[in-house]
Amino acid sequence: MRRQDRAEFLWITFAALVALAAAPTVATADDTETCARQSGEVAIAACSRAIGSGRYKENNLATLYNNRGLEYYNNRELDRAIVDYDQAIRIDPKFVPAYNNRGNAWFDNADLDRALADYNEAIRLDPKYAYAYNGRGNTWSDKGDFDRALADYNEAIRLDPKYAHAYSNRGITWKDKGEFDDAIADYNEAIRLDPNDALAYNNRGWAYYNKRDLDRAIADYIEAIGLDPKCALTFKNLGDAYQEKGDLGRAIAGYNEALRINPKQAPTYFNRGSAYRRKGMTQEAIADYRKALELDPTLAQARDRLRELGAL
Repeated sequence: MRRQDRAEFLWITFAALVALAAAPTVATADDTETCARQSGEVAIAACSRAIGSGRYKENNLATLYNNRGLEYYNNRELDRAIVDYDQAIRIDPKFVPAYNNRGNAWFDNADLDRALADYNEAIRLDPKYAYAYNGRGNTWSDKGDFDRALADYNEAIRLDPKYAHAYSNRGITWKDKGEFDDAIADYNEAIRLDPNDALAYNNRGWAYYNKRDLDRAIADYIEAIGLDPKCALTFKNLGDAYQEKGDLGRAIAGYNEALRINPKQAPTYFNRGSAYRRKGMTQEAIADYRKALELDPTLAQARDRLRELGAL
């Protein structure tokens, strides 16, 4: 189940912008604004020009590294993001957002101990920094320490009652504890605060699915897909819900779209194979079980199904 982090872009101080405007150079005030406001390669190039100009010092320079790091992070270039956060922290060792953002990158790299250390430092420097409590909650949850995770999400929400991601992430932890009603209550609040949060709809659908409230699950998955039609996980989940209802044609259609978006999902091949098998389409089922096993050689269920079908 995907969790949501919160990163923070920051702004160069007005005084620095005035000084820059008075002195012509390769980097301009526009670069600092582009660095913070734009995204992708355009923002990275602007951040790089501003960093290389030599016109920025101390916190302003740290801010530029932080913002470029966020763009690398959003591009999933996690190692480059971490290098930039390292620079921001070297320049300003009390720069709280850089610790939080580096923690997010470590978390996404599955380096949970380093993520935890960064969130701890952010909280030590600023005990009212809600984003770091959310990130630390994610880390505790992935470590299986659900009670500590819930405590951190509670604190994040106490500090920022409109923090939708904290509600959504707390919902995931309730789900992991098997408390589906509590999970749904948190997803409801996350959606109320941010009606365009596709992931919250997907996660609420998963909770309904676990309660075998399949119609509500399907409705949430369809809403999530409307908001984010490129999420393979939601199409896979929709296929699972339709298969549970016995609507195998729609289940296969969901799996097809999930695999079109991301053709390297072993569980989706396995589940589509099961739908094909139930429809009596044995050769298609065998092909999917084989593909699932190719992608994940540890998937014992796929090997078992192939044996049952005399294909192994």
